[in-house]
Order: sequence, then structure tokens, then C-alpha cells
Amino acid sequence: ISYFHFGQTGFPATPPVTHKRRINRPEEYCGISNTNPNFLPISIELYTMKLDFEKPLKRNLKEAYKNNKTIKVVVKEEIKGGLAAYYGSIRVFIPASQAARERIELKNLLGKELEVKLIELDLRNRKVVASRRVIEEEIYNAHKKELWKNVKSGEKREGVVTKILKVGAIVDIGGITGLIHISDLAWEKVKRVEDVVSVGDKVVVFVGNVDAENEKVSLILKDVNNEPWNLHRESLKEGNVLEGKVAKLLNFGAFVEVFPGVEGLVHINEITDENIAKPSEALEIGQIVKVKILNADIENKKLSLSIRDAVEKSQEYLAYNDSDEGETLGDLFKGLFDN
Repeated sequence: ISYFHFGQTGFPATPPVTHKRRINRPEEYCGISNTNPNFLPISIELYTMKLDFEKPLKRNLKEAYKNNKTIKVVVKEEIKGGLAAYYGSIRVFIPASQAARERIELKNLLGKELEVKLIELDLRNRKVVASRRVIEEEIYNAHKKELWKNVKSGEKREGVVTKILKVGAIVDIGGITGLIHISDLAWEKVKRVEDVVSVGDKVVVFVGNVDAENEKVSLILKDVNNEPWNLHRESLKEGNVLEGKVAKLLNFGAFVEVFPGVEGLVHINEITDENIAKPSEALEIGQIVKVKILNADIENKKLSLSIRDAVEKSQEYLAYNDSDEGETLGDLFKGLFDN
């Protein structure tokens, strides 16, 4: 037999309190009501009315569960493991993990009406479990699909750095996250991602390869319009002598950076006329040297350089200047002003 706690208005409050004690005689029935003046016994007629009142609610719950429809519940209290909410007079449990898609303080939902979906329904055992998270996930995924339709390779997007990895940085470009590989952070060589960006930085990126089906996108931070090989195309011609910095030493030669983001290879035979076993015998990292361009392949970003030929060319230039050292301005303009 169930008992409602009556408020001042005389209407039963929610939730109902149920006594499972078996009643055999009317005096026992009356005795229960006398033990607690705040609770009044419900007549058979009133109890039947309660059951009739819950019938449409239960029918709605069954239909919502079967057809994956939403229902609206009111959150009453925070309990162990989640929230207690009510659909009319029927108690609904919302696990903490199902309260929202993102982490949330459960107390902030108290007293609020939530639209939820049923994830478990056993009315016989009064087990009704619902989720708000599944609805938010559906909304998020629908929005994300629309975003993936609109993202295009080559376009500029504003974003926020959300995570730093050894291989690059993760950036959110408005609901979609992509990776900026460390090689795409700048045209010059980057040793550590943290040297260029930090978590929370607002950045403008270019969209690289887009794989909407697998929800993957590569992003580029370096300005693709200022690609250094094209920017310095006129200077990267065969025969030109440039000044550069030794960037890397290998067994077969050295890489020299002639412009930020533009490197070329000096083969070991092109380093010096002297016989050396390895480049480190003549060069060191960071050393400034002059190089002559032997071959330039702008499209494939390859430069073949020579330090030896650049030195010879410089010596030829000095020799040419030395041959003119004996001339004076008087010699050069001799007879120019004679009458």
C-alpha cells in the first residue's frame, strides 16, 4: 500500500512513499496512519487513481524507448553516481557519465528541465535510466558533419592551439581539429614545437589535405604564399654566388642554408681542393661560407652547391681588382678635359 506525503495544498507531493508491509486487517491499515501524522492512508479508489494516472506516463516511456524518442524530465536531486529526475511521478536515474557530453558540475542541473533519451527501461522493477549526453553527441556529430562538408583544401582558417606534441601541434579550427606537422610550422627548420606555438595561441592556418570520411585534416602554419623557393627564384640561378650558413654535416657532404627555408648540398668534393676524409675537417655547423650554385631545380627544391668554385670565383675577382690597382683617377680621365 502506498502513501503520499500531503503538502499544505492537499495534493500529493512527489515522489510517493511506498510501504511494502502486508495489511491483513482494517485496524492494521488504520494503525499505520496513526504512526505518522504526516502521512495519510490512501483509499483503494485513490490508489487506483494513482495507477491510472501513471498508465499514460508508462505508455509514453515505452513508446519513447522503443522509437528512440526524447522525453523531458525535471532534475530533483544529486545522488550517488548521478542525478535523480522525474517524469511526472516516475523516478528517472541519469548517471553522471550521461549528464552531458562534456564534464559538468551536476549541481548546476538541479531544478532544470532536461530533454533526455531512455537508455534502459524496466518498469516492473521501476528501473528507468536516461541520458542527456546521447542527445548532445547527436547534435555535435550533425554539426561536425556539416563542418566537414564546408572545409576546403587551400583555404585560410583561424584556430586555437589545443595541444602540443613532439610531431607538431593540434589546432581547433571551429569544431574540427587538425595537426600542424612540425615541418609545417615555419619555412626554416624548427627543433621544438614550443619554440613556435603554445597551447591557447590563436593562429591563422592554411588547410592542407582533407579526409572528411575519416575526419582527418592537415594544417599549415607557414605562409604558403611566401614559399621561399619561389620568393628567391631570381637569386637561385646557376652560376650565382651566395652567402650561406652550414646547417648540417654528413659523411658525403654538407647542407648550406642560403635563404631561410632554402638549403642546398655541397658534396664533399666541392668543399675544398684539399683532400679531406669528412666534411667536418673543413667545416663546422653555423659557419658562414660563400657558395656557387652549380645546379638549381626549383620545382623539386634541390640545389647543388660548391664552396670550392665560389672561392675560386672570389679569387678571380680579387685578381681582376689587383690588376687595376696601379690606375689613378688622373689616368682614367687623362686628356678628357684637354682643349
